Amino acid sequence: APSITSAATSANGTFSVTGSQGFIDVVTPSLTVTSGTQFVLNPNVNLGNHSSTTITIGNGATFQFAGGFLNLPSTTTFANAPGATSGVLSFTSSYGYPANTLPTFSGNFAVNVTSGNVVFNQANSYTGTTTISGSGAILTLSGSGTVGQGAMTVTNDGTLALTAANQLGQTPTSFANGLLDLGGTTQSMTVGGTSPAVTMDRFSTVKNGTLSVSGSGSFAANVTGAVLSIDGSGSAVQLVSSNQIGTAGSVQVSSGATLDLNGHSQTFDTLAGLGAV
Repeated sequence: APSITSAATSANGTFSVTGSQGFIDVVTPSLTVTSGTQFVLNPNVNLGNHSSTTITIGNGATFQFAGGFLNLPSTTTFANAPGATSGVLSFTSSYGYPANTLPTFSGNFAVNVTSGNVVFNQANSYTGTTTISGSGAILTLSGSGTVGQGAMTVTNDGTLALTAANQLGQTPTSFANGLLDLGGTTQSMTVGGTSPAVTMDRFSTVKNGTLSVSGSGSFAANVTGAVLSIDGSGSAVQLVSSNQIGTAGSVQVSSGATLDLNGHSQTFDTLAGLGAV
């Protein structure tokens, strides 16, 4: 198999790895993507090693998963060069557990998902932002999987898919024309300002589970094939447009809570609970 023996790629260019069922061995214990470089792992290519490897992303550098896979031990880590502030892990193809488990991501870099279903089942601690953008771009949190510490944006028809309770709100999250797939779970969010905050605009959609909303403020997302549960005594949640709750959706308003239609019209498929509307 071809080997990478240098600890660094050349700066200010693109190192694109292609092939047919190819395998590239990282001979050295570290691979550094230096400043200004884009390292692209294309389809049918495995990047592997028989020992622990540290993949370091330099300032302004990008490591792109474009269909290729890592064949590295679980002790492999992604980190960033000292002082790096703008490195990027980019996913333009499906990747992740159970077929191809990703290593832990730590360091000050961003994660961008623009195509495919990327599955995180590892607890990550990277400090940069997470962006899910584009129709067909999905980030799935599986098991104990987490995103990093920076803010997350789900936009341009991108999807955040959840598989276990209470995964929403691990970090400040903004949905702007994004999709929240609850995966049959129950998740919670507070309107009216909270930390970490979860915000949704009126072009975003919630489906497939139960979203428990509390606090006092506006709720803008569309609810399709899901339950919107208004919980907590004193909670007053306002809708911002007519028929936000789709015909396949339902609403539960707990005792002491209020769903405020805010002057809009709404047809309910199912409306339950002892609260006020």
